[in-house]
This record gives sequence, C-alpha cells and structure tokens, in this order.
Amino acid sequence: MFGQLSISEFVHSGNSSLSFDTVATSILSVKKQDGKFGIINASGEWMVSPQYTQLGHLTDESRKPYQLDWKNGVVIVSKSGKYGAINCFGEEVIPCIYIHAPTFRNGLFYLEDNTGKYALADRTGKIVSKFTTAYPSVFQHGLKRVNLNKYQASANNYAFVNKKGDTLIRFSSADYAFSVLGHSEGMTAFVMYPLVYGLTQGGIGFLDATGKLAIPPVYASKHLKDMEVSAEWWNYKPAFHKGLALVLKGDTVIYIDKTGKEIIHFRDRPGEIVARDNFNANGFTQITYYFNENERRVRYTEIIDTTGATILQIKNDGHIGNDGIEVDFSRYEHSGYFPVVEPKGKTLYTSKLEKILFIPRSDEQYAYFSYSNDMGTCIVREDKQTGTSEYTHINPAGNQLYPYRPIHTYFDPLTNNTISMNGTLLELKNTSGEVLYSCDSCESTDLNRLKNYRGGLYNNSTGVYEIHKGKEILFVNYKGMLIDQFYSKQEVAILFSHISAEQKAYIAPEVSTEVSITIRQTDLDQLYKIMPWSTANRAKSGNR
Repeated sequence: MFGQLSISEFVHSGNSSLSFDTVATSILSVKKQDGKFGIINASGEWMVSPQYTQLGHLTDESRKPYQLDWKNGVVIVSKSGKYGAINCFGEEVIPCIYIHAPTFRNGLFYLEDNTGKYALADRTGKIVSKFTTAYPSVFQHGLKRVNLNKYQASANNYAFVNKKGDTLIRFSSADYAFSVLGHSEGMTAFVMYPLVYGLTQGGIGFLDATGKLAIPPVYASKHLKDMEVSAEWWNYKPAFHKGLALVLKGDTVIYIDKTGKEIIHFRDRPGEIVARDNFNANGFTQITYYFNENERRVRYTEIIDTTGATILQIKNDGHIGNDGIEVDFSRYEHSGYFPVVEPKGKTLYTSKLEKILFIPRSDEQYAYFSYSNDMGTCIVREDKQTGTSEYTHINPAGNQLYPYRPIHTYFDPLTNNTISMNGTLLELKNTSGEVLYSCDSCESTDLNRLKNYRGGLYNNSTGVYEIHKGKEILFVNYKGMLIDQFYSKQEVAILFSHISAEQKAYIAPEVSTEVSITIRQTDLDQLYKIMPWSTANRAKSGNR
C-alpha cells in the first residue's frame, strides 16, 4: 500500500524524524519500458510493473509527457488485447478479461462480456448487478430513472426510484422533463424544462428535506449542460453552501436562502456580474463585475461573506483599495483560500479569515513576488536599490520555513536539496553538501523558473527534478537517481504528482444520498403552466 502522508502534512508537521521516503511513495508518474506502461514513484520504485499496452488515455500513439489522470482513484488499463482497471494502490480491481474497455462514471464500471451481456461493478471491482442483455442504469443523486414504456424509451413516461426500491414520483405524458441536479444541506435541486425547447430553456428550483416544493423553478438553467457542466466556462451546480445558494434570474446573480428569500443580490453593482463560486468552507466567495468607466472597460473583483458584505475589492488586478490590503486572485479562483496581506508584508489574520496564504506586497525597500502550492508560498524579494533577489518559503500560518536564500540556487524545502551551477556543471546537493548528481552543460527547470520569477514561478513539490541536456529531458529524484528520460524540444511540467488525497478518497466510505420526492406530477403540471419560461415558450410555439 502506498504511503498516505500528504506533502502539506509532511512540510508542516515539524517532525524531523519523518523521512521524505514516506511522502515519495505517493508521488507517482507513468513510465514506459520495453513498449509497456507502468507506474513509478518518486523513489524510482515500480509501484505498477510495466505490463500494460494502455494505461488510462495513454497508448502507443500517445505523445510524451506521460501524464495520468485518476478518476475516483481508478483508471482503465489494457494488456494482451483485453481490458480491465487498476486502482490508485496499483491493484487490478477489474481483471483484464474484457474485449471492450469498461466505462467508468458515477463511481461505477460498466462492463460488457464476450457474449454482449452487461453488468455494473463498483470501484473496488465488486459486481453490483448481474450480467444481462439490458444495458444497466445507475443511481445518480440517490435516484434511478426508470422507463415506464415496456418496449421503448420515452421522454415523458418514466419514474424515479430510490435505492430502497420505493417509487418516489411517476410522470405520464408530461410536456416537460424533470431531473434532480443534486442534494446539499437537506435541499434537493431540480430542473424542469419544456421537452420541445430543451434544458437551457427551463428553470431551477429546490425541494426541502421532506421532498415538498420549497423554492419554485423560477431560476435560469441556461448555464447547465449535461446536468452538471456549464455551456460556457462556468461550471455551475446549484447547491446550498452555508445556507445560501447561487442562482440566476435572467442575467441577474442572486444568493437565496432555503425559503427562497433573496439574501444577496448585485443590483447595486454596475454592468455585468459574474459569480464564479459558491461559498467555500470559510464562508467566502468571489464575484467579478465589468462595466465601462470613462470609455474604458473596467473589472472589479470582490470577496464577499455570507451577508453580502465586501471583505476585499480589487480593480483590474491592481492593488486593493484604501484599506491597504492586497490580494492576488489569479491563482486562487477555485482554491477555497484567499491570499491576503497588509502593507509591509504582515499577514492578515482575523477571526473571519482563518486560513490565508501569505502574500506580501511592495514596501520602501523591497518588491515581492509570490507563488503558492500545497507546501506553502515561495516569496521572492527584490532589493529595489541593488536589484539583487532572494527567496524563502512561507507556510499557511505565515511562518518562514527557512531563511532567505540567493536566487541563483534552488532550495527544495521538502528534501533540503539544492540545485546550483558550478561553472558549466549543474549540481544537486544534499544538506551535507554532498553532490548527489551532476550534469555538464545542463539546465534545471526549477532553477530557471526561480531566476525568471517575474514571468511566474513554478514550485516543485515532488522531490523529482526536471533537467535538460540538449533535447533530452532527464528526471532525477531527490536521491540523485535518474528515474526517467526522453527526448523533447520543449520544457514540460513535472510529470510526477502527489495522489495521497486521491488515495484517501478511494478508501473513504461512500455516503449514500437520501433524496425525498413527495411532490406529485399533478402539482408539477400546475406549476409548469405558470412558469414564465413555460408561457413564453408556448407563445413562441403558437406564433409559428
């Protein structure tokens, strides 16, 4: 079993007895050997032996770099012409015996045997439905849609059944479609839309914990696509967070409570409003609005709390206003944390903003540049008079992990290794100054990005270093071992990624969603007739 200590836990534990070897077992990448794919860790050990001709989306035709995306801790594989799946612990949970690749969605594998029969398996490989000629349907949001027509699918004759086998609601000859979008804080989001005009012409509403109508479907569904993903860049899933839900009425962004009362609206903001996220765990969200000011397009970005109060505001990604607080939104739009600092680099730490990454700003002596990841924030400070630069890392509490160091040497706070140039010789050294690896006429990606911090600094948090020698890319780990190499004409991002969060999620018990629907079709029929989008669509239809 792979190690499950996260990088953040490792860096911030303060336990010097911990070895990076513990973390390295959960830092993985794909490697190809003798035409077969396998998985190695940051120690250079094979966690999955090179035995697969396909590993996830990677095949012989795949262009390097070989990056692998886990989906709920599993990935489809193939060997000897047959398909199966492995989990993020390297175990073959679906044996490679199937002639068709399993598909994986909603946490389940869809399997087809060599006779054309289908079955479902959970992500541990356990078969949860028998092999039959009928293509299996699955529960989504705790419900399964069941066709009421015996011989053919019907868009207006169906029912929703829960996992206990109870039929919660039936639809017969309905003019509209009804679908559940999700369940949060005891509220079930649903969408109703005319069958003729489609999903984006419908409305979003909410049922309460008993399944009764709590909020009618008067809110726009135009940002929904395939029930989950935005038709544009906005990934919108209507749900309650901290007792509030983000909805749209026309083009107006609103936050409502569980009674449907409008708690926060943005009528006082000029121009176009974009609310990117629901409230995070700390009770904050980010909004952006655009308008013309003195014949120029202006953008304001704000952080608001659950009362709608503006905590921070920034104009055109410049400095924060007269409160003297500065914030860098660019890398934190969906992170759940907001990097904030007062003038002269003091961390802003209040009872409301408990988890904040340290982002300093310019003062009289220094200009600061800051870039963060899960091991902390790398701070580069540039002396305004001499032009010399040095850097350190800051943890989320605002504490330095080590003293400021000169910019011409890369220091890795995870392993305490350094990378520097000795003439034309690139050297990787440990804390004792011992040279672990050297390379003549080579370049270090970490060192180059550190030196070019104004263009954006990449923090390596893997213990694997990308080194370029001509057109060849070498991956050397924290022990000085060459663990992978290939030819490339361009710099690539480190292929290794830390997956302890994926591993923990994989072994976590699944939470069964309990959704109730006590409202009936007759009630929804009456509701449908008075919905604005319904009457508008009927008017359009009548004019044709």
